[in-house]
Amino acid sequence: MPVDADRRMRVQEQIKQADVDAFVCGLPANVLLLSGYWPVVGTSLAIVVRDGSTVLLVPEDEEELAKHGGADEIHTYKPATMDSLATLMEAQSPPLAALARKLTLQRKRIGYEHGGWYEASSYAAMHLYRSSMREMLERTFEHPHLIDTDEQLVHMRSHKTAQELERIRLACRIAAEAFEEGRKRMQAVMKETEVAELFRLPLAVNGVGRDGVERAGGFTFCMSSPNSAKASGAYARSQARQLTQHDLVLVHCNSYADGYWTDITRTYCLGKPDDRQAALFEAVTAARHAARQVIRPGVRAADVKNNIMITNLIAQKRK
Repeated sequence: MPVDADRRMRVQEQIKQADVDAFVCGLPANVLLLSGYWPVVGTSLAIVVRDGSTVLLVPEDEEELAKHGGADEIHTYKPATMDSLATLMEAQSPPLAALARKLTLQRKRIGYEHGGWYEASSYAAMHLYRSSMREMLERTFEHPHLIDTDEQLVHMRSHKTAQELERIRLACRIAAEAFEEGRKRMQAVMKETEVAELFRLPLAVNGVGRDGVERAGGFTFCMSSPNSAKASGAYARSQARQLTQHDLVLVHCNSYADGYWTDITRTYCLGKPDDRQAALFEAVTAARHAARQVIRPGVRAADVKNNIMITNLIAQKRK
């Protein structure tokens, strides 16, 4: 991925606004934000020095992947091995201390992640530094003045650059193709679990290698008929229920392409919808149209909701 000059400029602006000498981050989403590299299991660190370079410290086996990001320097460390067991802090501390000396960050103001974060994971386990980050920095940066810079990090993550938006659009295009392939192959008598796999497989097959994408995939869930009514809960899951003709089938997808994620849900009807299903579709379509009419920068979420409610009331009176 080419260096995102706009992102670099914005990071430097936030470093100065926070009045720190460097940002040091370990959460994968923040490492991606600062360096353009999305760590595999969350054991990499990104350091951005005020008016200086962007540096990565990654496990030896992630070096090749890290080269596809936009860091100026990539340094590696050797994690625990079969011959020598070590905690992450024990393995990272020596090379991190060396980097702190090289970048002259001893006794400086260091911005770091402090509060709670949601973090998407493409692997079965993901390391999250949390409180250990402070301990790590105190141990390796020689009496640093640690500054909570969550506000600056949240601001940067919520304001995307043109290059980041294009990567998000690419992730959405890959997901759109997966939905189209899954839709065409879905049919009655299939289990929800089978349908979910139809939508999941193309995420990786169509994604990896596309426009430089190194890692792509995702999670898909299928909920049909009575199960789809539970989809608003935080326990989305595909079950062994077999689809039947005229079922409403909800498919939910969280997919990624090199750390840029999608969150897409679509509902299908197997066969021709009956009158009630058609009415539901028309109501949702009208609500979507009403929302898009008023959504723009500066508009409150409450105003969008009110416009949807007014549209629904008018539609009901006409009936």
